[in-house]
Parts: sequence; C-alpha cells; structure tokens
Amino acid sequence: MSSNKVSSDKLLLVGKVIKPHGVKGLFSVLSYARAIESFLYSDTVFLKKEHQEPVEYTVLDVSPHKKSFLMRVKGVESFEDADYLKGADILVDK
Repeated sequence: MSSNKVSSDKLLLVGKVIKPHGVKGLFSVLSYARAIESFLYSDTVFLKKEHQEPVEYTVLDVSPHKKSFLMRVKGVESFEDADYLKGADILVDK
C-alpha cells in the first residue's frame, strides 16, 4: 500500500468502500459524486480510514457493478487488503 499522505481539506469526498469483492483485491464502492466522471476517471484516489490520515492510491480500474462500482487500486492485491479498507472514505483532489 502507498504511503503518500495529504491534508483532508484539499480533498473532496466522492464515495465509500463498502466491502471486498473476490480474492484479488477488488472492492465495492458506493459513489456520492454527482458527476460520476470525477469518480470514474480519477488516476488517483485517497482512502481515509476513521481516525487516520488519507493515503493516496493509484487507480487501476473502476467499473459499474449492480448499484455500485468495483475498484482496483495499486497495492491492494488480496481479499484481506481490500477487507482492511472496508468503510474507508474515498476522496479525490478538489
């Protein structure tokens, strides 16, 4: 997982990690974004667990799945990695 950190006041909340999906590090995402393009076409996202600083991740893939999205980010490669991120806020640069 990445260690690049940034201040939360420079970020926009666009979604939340719902749960892991499969065994290869994918996770389900609930999108809060009005303009879905801001979510789908971001090269990087910041994931913020409660009481922790946001951590930057490179987005490898985002695809629609039922009423949510599936996301894959660099450094999250297993069910356990994705499960650790459950409940994390997903933020992008403002």
